[in-house]
Amino acid sequence: MKGGDVMAFASLKALHDLGLLEDRTITVYFTGDEESSGDEVISRRDFIARAKEHDIALGFETTQSFGIATVARRGSSGWLLRTSGRQSHSSGVFRESVGYGAIYEAARILTEFQEELAGEQYLTFNPGQIIGGSDISYNSETGKGEALGKTNIVAREALVTGDLRFLGEAQKEAARKKCRQSLTET
Repeated sequence: MKGGDVMAFASLKALHDLGLLEDRTITVYFTGDEESSGDEVISRRDFIARAKEHDIALGFETTQSFGIATVARRGSSGWLLRTSGRQSHSSGVFRESVGYGAIYEAARILTEFQEELAGEQYLTFNPGQIIGGSDISYNSETGKGEALGKTNIVAREALVTGDLRFLGEAQKEAARKKCRQSLTET
């Protein structure tokens, strides 16, 4: 996804070829940190200071489609949901003594999150992976998960991983708060 870098170089070359860079100062930054910049006070200190010295800033990164200008950059954070249920034969599912199981519980919670967060401008909340069964394992470094189970059991464990994209820390924290409230109200 470094097409934006190529576009920045091509734009500068075109401006140079047209003689439009004479008596101009242009600062170009290429960052490799994507959404995970670490401590922004440190990692982007120079970047922010230099940006404040300029009237115009352009970002050359892929957008939704051609002809669209992006005017802000969303942040990204991950989330993880674990649910549990009473493992049993599937013939007992939905009974009070067995319940719905971990996978149904995860689906219920995801649906509540979707209903609570969908449609908020600039916010996306996406479950990218779900693992469920009688026994599960998940490696957070590789993203690999495994599940043991059969079609005729009520799942004992489920795990969902996903991302949350937001425009500013306030929106991120508000979305996380809504999710936590949703969990405590049920």
